[in-house]
Amino acid sequence: MVDEVPEEPLEKVSTDPCPAAGEDPASCPSPQTPKPTSVVVSHILLGYQGSLPGRTITISKDEARKKAIELMHEGRKQGADFRALLKANSQDGGPGTYLVSPEARFVPSFKQLSLSLGKGQIDVVESAAGYHVIKRLPVDTVPEEPLDKVSTDPCPQA
Repeated sequence: MVDEVPEEPLEKVSTDPCPAAGEDPASCPSPQTPKPTSVVVSHILLGYQGSLPGRTITISKDEARKKAIELMHEGRKQGADFRALLKANSQDGGPGTYLVSPEARFVPSFKQLSLSLGKGQIDVVESAAGYHVIKRLPVDTVPEEPLDKVSTDPCPQA
């Protein structure tokens, strides 16, 4: 039997109150009990200088963090089109929509936040690749009609 390693608490990227003015309260993160066994998420990856090998990114880590928090708030607004925000802002080389389970090969912070969000909830986490603005989609399995492209391949790992 393999001993389970306890998850380390995620470091909060944003401590802004939720919901902020104009935001949908249902998009605010809240504890999920029990934790889901798999989720479908879309995410916006914002890299910064040196975070994505082979890519020329000129913004600083602080600028990427600020932009990620802005996009999180924008995505939480009533009627927001998260997919449009993803297409306009993400530096993810993959499809941007992923099936995440405890066994999936994603960076730990991405996987941990994805599995902690309720349906429709949005939050931000940092990994070595940059900042991830993650929205859990309101589906439990990969839809037959893909949301552009849905993948089980991990996002860029550093």
